[in-house]
Amino acid sequence: MPTHNVIPILMTLFTMITIAGILVPLVKYLPGFIEKRRTREIDQMTKSAAALAVAIARHDGNSSHGARLMANYRSHADALAKLGQPVPPLVA
Repeated sequence: MPTHNVIPILMTLFTMITIAGILVPLVKYLPGFIEKRRTREIDQMTKSAAALAVAIARHDGNSSHGARLMANYRSHADALAKLGQPVPPLVA
């Protein structure tokens, strides 16, 4: 009695096609999405560091507030430096 392997072969083939239909768009679009998100986050961090630099220059002399601003600025500056991005200078 011959065995017919058509059904298991078709099931395997359609399973592979379904998996490929899910993975191909992910492989195609995910790297661009990640790069855009990374660029957007770096831009936001740069703008935040620039805003902190202006706030440090304008703060009212409260030493604890100035220390918090400076700590935030340093953390942003360190993160940007690690990413190889330019750090906005402190405004005098």
